[in-house]
Amino acid sequence: MRLRTFFTRFLIFLFLAPIGIFIAFIAFVIESNPLVVSGEGLSIQDMERAKRLMQKNDPRKLKAGEIKDLQLTERDLNLLLLYALSYLPLAQDLKADVDLSSNFADVRLTLALPENPVGSYLNVSAVLSKSSESLAIEKLKIGAVTLPGWLMTPATRYAHRYLQHFDRYQGVAELVQAVKDFQLQENQLLLVYQWRPDVVKQLRAQGRDLLLSEADKERLLAYHEHLVKISRALEGPSVSLTRYLQPLFRLARERTPPDGDAEAENRAVILILTLYVNRRHVGELLGPGEGERYPRPRQLKVTLMDRQDLPKHFLISAALTATADSGLANVLGVFKEIDDSRGGTGFSFADLAADRAGVRFAELATGSPQQARVLQRQMSEVMKEEEFMPRVDRLPEGIMELEFKRRYQDLDSAAYRLVKEEVERRVAACRIYQ
Repeated sequence: MRLRTFFTRFLIFLFLAPIGIFIAFIAFVIESNPLVVSGEGLSIQDMERAKRLMQKNDPRKLKAGEIKDLQLTERDLNLLLLYALSYLPLAQDLKADVDLSSNFADVRLTLALPENPVGSYLNVSAVLSKSSESLAIEKLKIGAVTLPGWLMTPATRYAHRYLQHFDRYQGVAELVQAVKDFQLQENQLLLVYQWRPDVVKQLRAQGRDLLLSEADKERLLAYHEHLVKISRALEGPSVSLTRYLQPLFRLARERTPPDGDAEAENRAVILILTLYVNRRHVGELLGPGEGERYPRPRQLKVTLMDRQDLPKHFLISAALTATADSGLANVLGVFKEIDDSRGGTGFSFADLAADRAGVRFAELATGSPQQARVLQRQMSEVMKEEEFMPRVDRLPEGIMELEFKRRYQDLDSAAYRLVKEEVERRVAACRIYQ
């Protein structure tokens, strides 16, 4: 009897021990405070440097196999990290940053968790160093649990061998191999890389397949076909964006059954219209040669407030928000206006109003199933541009760079905030956003 009791208790222990270890592990790795908090916003200097980096490393100017060097500051890396994270699931809940020092990089990441009794944040940090021609993990910390580098080395080797079986990982690995040398210095990273357009093309195709499911492709083609019909039925050389939004969202409403994905339908409408106003073909999303099988819509001049530039700002910001996050769309909208202040049209708060309206529009279109359905109903009945696009009269426009700096100093100045708040007030006053 005692032997049976012993074995019974032993079996219970074997069953409960892993559960207890798991619970203890969770208690140690989940924390109450974030390791990474939101950083400061973009400055004009950040945007100027980003433009210079893009100009210097424009792939259109590089030859296959060409060796290039790239110098990135710690700030540059963190901005690139912000951009990369915006494309990941749970982007709104992810924060990350990098600290660079001589031969070392300290990478930190915080994931905000749903409400639970254990804790609010999962914090991960890693200290990386240059080992031979690659990066080595000196230390990995998950919450309060620290894993030494000697343990991580075999783990990363095993993970590398395992991931080699996946085509997408092989493409990323080939891209990493294009980095010929690097140096970690105080507050900066020096890279020497070889331009490999074949690898980039392969990754772009893989990314397209990863981001667009078969259901997404079917939706895009359905709205493309309807857009072709709409464009061929309209008269005149120019037409308001409402003449496209209303019938396309009416179709989205019809295509969304009670258990359907209203957010995905709305996202497809936004993407198709964004392609159209920028005179791009649906095939650019579907893959090389795919779009050529489908007819092209009649290309009209699409307007908002009798202007052709505002629909582009509105829809590009909406598309970025619908496929990434609103922070990225806002950043790119401001960047475009800062860039324009060097020549051409100049900085335009009217364009920023269209950017902000596009962001808010997409937030409602893809924010939640309920919001997505409400927007479908509202947009299928919309009659006036003012219902979703704010007025732009008396907003400063055409401000050149020197005048912008003199008048607004930077993006945190009181003068800039005053006009920005007026833009936000006008957007909030639109019926759709109330």
